[in-house]
Amino acid sequence: MSDPAPRSRLSTRRSDAIRLVLAMVLAVVGSPLPALAETGLIEGLRVQGSPFSPNGDGFRDSVGISFRLNRPATSAVDVVDHDGGVVRRVRLERMRPARRYELAWDGRNDAGSIMANGPYRIRVSARDDTEETVVEALVTKARYVLYPPDPKAVLIAIDPGHGSTWPGAVAPDGSREADFNLDIGLRLRAMLEGARGRVVMTRTTDADANDPAWDRDGDGLIEYRDDLAARPDVANLARADVFLALHNNLAISPTVGGPSTFYNPDRSFSAESARLAGFVQRHMVARLLAYRTDTWRPYDHGVLRYDYYVLAPYAPPRLPRPTLMPGILGESLFLSHPFELSLLKLPEVRQSIAVAYYNAVAEYLAGRPDAAGYRGSLSTELARPGEAMSASVKVTARGMSSAAGWTLDLHAVPAAVLYDGSGSRGEPLGSMPLPDLAPGTSVRMEIGFQAPSAAGTWIIKADVRLPDGSYLSDRGSPALQLPLTTVSAEPSTAPEPSVGTTLPPEPSPEPSPVGEP
Repeated sequence: MSDPAPRSRLSTRRSDAIRLVLAMVLAVVGSPLPALAETGLIEGLRVQGSPFSPNGDGFRDSVGISFRLNRPATSAVDVVDHDGGVVRRVRLERMRPARRYELAWDGRNDAGSIMANGPYRIRVSARDDTEETVVEALVTKARYVLYPPDPKAVLIAIDPGHGSTWPGAVAPDGSREADFNLDIGLRLRAMLEGARGRVVMTRTTDADANDPAWDRDGDGLIEYRDDLAARPDVANLARADVFLALHNNLAISPTVGGPSTFYNPDRSFSAESARLAGFVQRHMVARLLAYRTDTWRPYDHGVLRYDYYVLAPYAPPRLPRPTLMPGILGESLFLSHPFELSLLKLPEVRQSIAVAYYNAVAEYLAGRPDAAGYRGSLSTELARPGEAMSASVKVTARGMSSAAGWTLDLHAVPAAVLYDGSGSRGEPLGSMPLPDLAPGTSVRMEIGFQAPSAAGTWIIKADVRLPDGSYLSDRGSPALQLPLTTVSAEPSTAPEPSVGTTLPPEPSPEPSPVGEP
């Protein structure tokens, strides 16, 4: 739901640019997950077989747990749900000798009942006379494996709608949509990371996405549209595979309810967004049906088209940087519907909604044929016009089809605020054929080229060209964008960067999910 947009004047200063760059890098990298305890009482906690789905078929029926006690200690192994409750004590607390331990969790609670699908943590605790150590690892109980070739190859952008200044829909009792959206988003993040995927979120607390506040669309104002613009920026800077805007709804009538899923039909990758939306809607209705009563069942509004800002195409000055990957906006339930509001207040319902999004993403990725991810750098970011230089680009095949006949092309476009969102191909600089890549595998390419012939500030784009002449960026795989400045005479020091002509630095590699080596 939208909010009225208070407006305030803003003068752009260099400090704003520095704060923005730092905020964007932190948003892309994400909050660090708890590190493995490699010293102290417990060493090397690992989980294997996540996600798992115990159904008695002998495949992925349990998750393996291993760790080492470095000294004799009193220790225990617990399974903890997303809300912090202990659902299973896998290993009772007692004194144990120093050695490596191997055990498993079968997805059941202490009473022997199968637990609901969702995110869990394996918590290992140990103490002796000198210290106490607690380490945790995420696991996911789910029907679907996330991108079977290599879950770590894919990156999902989660946008919990609204937040802080912009609460979204507000129920008569004061419940805020922003809070429900965030809780669902955090549960979904835990599921994806427990399945060994990578995640970037537009917010992880009750904060604005545009934090620190910055005039992102360049109209001289800080308003709601700038908070909306921050959301594509986070996803695009991370070069995510999928963008998920998580919302809940509000209506004038308290009898209107039920989920709907939106996509934009005017993108080059709209067919992919529509396919993703179909999965989200189908799984959302299926999960909510578990809560039907004699008087309520989820009304299926279906997959709908709408020009939401976070899904819309390039339209400067209103929208200078659109999302560059397939995306949807989901409206799960209505805060204005008394029974649906009561459902949203239940943790198990919010978990079911997160499971629906997880299932949809997994099913979508399992049917996506061609996609790529990139990391890379230039041999220099300051050159003379026409100077010989090179780009080092790591290309990862993120689709389900083997990559054959791909060519990596380099182009140059004039620099823009943060990055280029226009989709412009630009001036060709060089190309190199890629070797065939199996799904989930990578190759690093070194491509020589000449810097643009004119002095100025540029963005060098790396993008895969397919055998039919189309580009993967047109199908929703964001191109790699690297900053370059060309100067006629070599200065003694690099020029001061200015807002609108530079990109944030390439983010550090995302941390591995808890329990990953």
